Amino acid sequence: MSNGLPPQFEAIVNRQSSKVMMGRDNLDPNTFRVRYLYSSYLFAPGLGQSIAANEYAVFVAVKGDQGAQGYADRLTDRETNWDGKGGQLPDWQNLVAWELFVDVRRGPSDTSAYASTVQPTGAPTTGKVDLREPVNANDVRLICENVLVKVYRGPNRGEIIGRVGDFPSPGGVFGGVQASRQTPITGSAGIAGTDVTTDPNTSRAYTPITRNAVAVGFARRFKVPRLLGRQSKFNVSFVVPSAITLQDKNGVTAANNNATGCVELVCGLWAVETFPAN
Repeated sequence: MSNGLPPQFEAIVNRQSSKVMMGRDNLDPNTFRVRYLYSSYLFAPGLGQSIAANEYAVFVAVKGDQGAQGYADRLTDRETNWDGKGGQLPDWQNLVAWELFVDVRRGPSDTSAYASTVQPTGAPTTGKVDLREPVNANDVRLICENVLVKVYRGPNRGEIIGRVGDFPSPGGVFGGVQASRQTPITGSAGIAGTDVTTDPNTSRAYTPITRNAVAVGFARRFKVPRLLGRQSKFNVSFVVPSAITLQDKNGVTAANNNATGCVELVCGLWAVETFPAN
């Protein structure tokens, strides 16, 4: 399939991609497959607190690493399936990456993922996380508009390729309730059997789940792929140029709150992978 480049340049890209996929030396691969590779970062400053201006790297930790990429406990398959510890591909793996995207999603429900200083409490508390809610829509907007994506091909070879909002994840917006209205209705049960109350300020049943997503057909695809031969240096950083303050609690009860004090960013790659079968 053509990638939209002039034919002469497309031929060069295809030759270079083939060289990377076929490997070198005595480790020529004989297995090909397409993989979705992902690596996550957990931002959890607490309700009303700020994500500090800094660079936050992903694709540097692997499953089992302790206290990495914003998580207080060990990373699991949920957080990453990346094999390149320390931001370096293993000796057996070659990758040709055609897509990069970032999803903004709700943090894990397992409290061990969070630092002791922000552990959730019964009632929403400034400086703590609230895991009963989806990510606040305004927090998602702030992340998408103000966090930059920087790709590294070595310790000092980084380039900012855009904002988080420029690289939406393929998929769709989903929620616990598919409803057109965003405030409760009178009665004991609302659409899809979700519990509601007559209090107009209690909108938990109809809080939309917002994420950085786009229909699959509109996913951003590189015209020139990222070519990553075995042992290549590679990682991605989320760059926060200025501190971002997350939404504080809205009211004193759990029912009235619609903010979390935390957000998880998942960077993904669609790539062709080659490796030796043995």
